[in-house]
Amino acid sequence: MEPKEWLFESEGDIRKAKILFKGNAFDGSVFYAQQSAEKSLKAVIIFLKKRLIRTHDLLLLSRMVDLPENLLRKAVLLNPYYTTSRYPGVIKKRITLSETKVAINYAEEVFKWCKEKIETSK
Repeated sequence: MEPKEWLFESEGDIRKAKILFKGNAFDGSVFYAQQSAEKSLKAVIIFLKKRLIRTHDLLLLSRMVDLPENLLRKAVLLNPYYTTSRYPGVIKKRITLSETKVAINYAEEVFKWCKEKIETSK
């Protein structure tokens, strides 16, 4: 897949996160926020012609693309949503409305940086 295809999927995940947010399905919303950030980072990895690895670890992916420190911290905060939002017994607390808003915002920031990185480096 091409980087633009990964970005297209990432943008779709942000849309899904917002739809689920409006329906108060915060667990699904944060999951899609995490997925958006993951796919955005993988788009840049592919663009940079680095070896794409199978991982959901946003810290590792962020380091592979030299994500700026302020965004790296935000991406890392999205990391747990891959599992905590999906598996029984993993979630320790209910995911709140404000937490979900932050997750969507962070995913959008990572997406924007990744998209700009690809578009301005052509």
